[in-house]
Amino acid sequence: MKIFKLNDCDWYAAKDMKSAIEQIMFDMSDTCEFCVDSSAHELTDDEMDSLKFVDYTDSPTTTRTFREQLVIMVERGDEFPCLFATTEI
Repeated sequence: MKIFKLNDCDWYAAKDMKSAIEQIMFDMSDTCEFCVDSSAHELTDDEMDSLKFVDYTDSPTTTRTFREQLVIMVERGDEFPCLFATTEI
């Protein structure tokens, strides 16, 4: 599983960019042009280890790297593709 930044606000976990884009279009009920911008890319190893995932469901709030969170999601059997993180709450 990989993480894809699709726009300024949303990251998706998927096996490839195509399935990540299909999922965001489904989730947002909109076109690719609306959902995905020119910043879209697969995260690099450096990004996976430096970007922080904040888990607000934990008490107290837990912060992990994107890589650490992806491992948790794979190990617990989450369904992919899916929204991984967003700046929009």
